[in-house]
Amino acid sequence: MIFQAEGERNFHIFYQLTNGMSKEDKDKYHLREAEYYNYINKSGCYTVQNLDEAKELHEFREALALFDISGELEHQMFRILASVLHLGNITFKDEGEGCVLDGPDAEHELNVTAELLGLKPEDLMFAVSKKEIKMRS
Repeated sequence: MIFQAEGERNFHIFYQLTNGMSKEDKDKYHLREAEYYNYINKSGCYTVQNLDEAKELHEFREALALFDISGELEHQMFRILASVLHLGNITFKDEGEGCVLDGPDAEHELNVTAELLGLKPEDLMFAVSKKEIKMRS
């Protein structure tokens, strides 16, 4: 999920969201171009010749509708998918016994991810940065 070989792409839905959504929908999920997201920008392959991502996304939505997945449920699914992309852009560095956000966009990405998941940013930060050691007896 987090690395693709040169010329390979990640899950198609991520490119459909970043390349095929309307501006209005992209704004709703705080989405940008595919090149921005760490989980899908490593291979350098953002588009496929003769592949219409908007058409593919439309067909995906039609397929969801066949299973009565539309409206609010579709919105929730897209929020989760978008949050995965944003989560991959949250970077950390070690500090003391824990870690802190690192990089110019890390706090923004944390806030966006939290919003998309319906969480408080501090709760998400705790969840993704807590170190836990379990000892078996």
